Amino acid sequence: DSRINVEMSWIIGFPDERKEDIMATLELVKWIKGQLPESIHFVKAYTPYPGTELFKRAVELGFTAPTKLEDWANFTRDNCNLDYIKDKWFINSIVYITYFALGIKDYGKPKGFVRIPFEIVCLISKLRWKLNFFSIPIEYYLLSKVLNRFYYN
Repeated sequence: DSRINVEMSWIIGFPDERKEDIMATLELVKWIKGQLPESIHFVKAYTPYPGTELFKRAVELGFTAPTKLEDWANFTRDNCNLDYIKDKWFINSIVYITYFALGIKDYGKPKGFVRIPFEIVCLISKLRWKLNFFSIPIEYYLLSKVLNRFYYN
């Protein structure tokens, strides 16, 4: 058996990207997942980098670049906090939902009783992914509270 593990990364939240563009990207992810059911997919938030054309466009749209190096730590692929994005929750929800529905592997799951709420979030994420429902992700807020309280301390 010569199975190949396929992991793909996708980026959303580009300057001038419309909701329809994001949804088309997600439809492509769904199509590939249908063709390669064992494939792993990570959808991440765009970060503008100085010196690039997209950085210039992001600034034109209202992006305020950090003035100190350490302030760049606030910009991650897992958290959209770009000034020009009006609905940051939409981008962040997609990032979280796709992580739990399409990207997580067994070795990335917590151990012990914290795994129970984690598994619940995975199930909810798979349902959200199937229904294209990316609004009001209250379960991620609750999971982060549980993890911060019992797992990371």
